Amino acid sequence: MVQADVSDVGALNGAIDHIVKHFGRLDILVSVAGTAIVEPLEDYPDDAFDRSFALNVRAPFLAAKKAASLMTKGERIVTMALSKLMHLRRSPG
Repeated sequence: MVQADVSDVGALNGAIDHIVKHFGRLDILVSVAGTAIVEPLEDYPDDAFDRSFALNVRAPFLAAKKAASLMTKGERIVTMALSKLMHLRRSPG
C-alpha cells in the first residue's frame, strides 16, 4: 500500500512513480478522494475552501495528468466524486 497526501503534488507524483517502479507500468488510475467543510457562508474560512478545492478538484486532475504521461494506449483513468449535496447558508437570525 502507498499512502500520500494527494493535495501535495510532490507526494502525489512520488506515489505514482513508486507504483510504476514497483509494478513496471500503470494500467489504471482510480481517484476516489473527497472532503467537505460545512460552515455557514459568512463563517466559511477562505483556507477551508482552498483545502477542499485542492483535494476534490486539483488532486484528481494532477493525478490524471501524471498517469496519462505514463500510460500507453488501452489503460484507463477513472475519477469519482464522493461528496454529498450540500449548500452554504446564512446563519439564522
